[in-house]
Amino acid sequence: MASLIFAVLIQFLVFTIYSFNEVIEFNLAMLVTCSIYSIVLAIIKIAFWIMLLGVIFSWIGDLGNPVIRLIREIADSFFKPFRQIMPDTGMLDFSPILGFFSIYFVEILIKGFVVNSGISLRVLELGIGF
Repeated sequence: MASLIFAVLIQFLVFTIYSFNEVIEFNLAMLVTCSIYSIVLAIIKIAFWIMLLGVIFSWIGDLGNPVIRLIREIADSFFKPFRQIMPDTGMLDFSPILGFFSIYFVEILIKGFVVNSGISLRVLELGIGF
């Protein structure tokens, strides 16, 4: 939790610096909202890449590399709810497809919230995690 608050504060500082350079308008509520949205979108991007690497590393046998094992365990924790929903299809695992669709759906939903709140997506591109 503390690391998320720290990330939001860093993102807030980035947007504040941009507002001092008159790249974006200085509005405290907008800066906080942009910071939170930017961090959420960064988490979604990280989740996407972890899931993609988890799928790629699942094709490779266990090489004993702790980084690969960690990525596969994190990706499996993303896929576990979808594996419980999906019927067993033997060798084919369709849970990553549902995982990628859900990540894409959440990203579109968040971007819709951003646009509906009056913030341009171009402003969020200035942030760290977009």
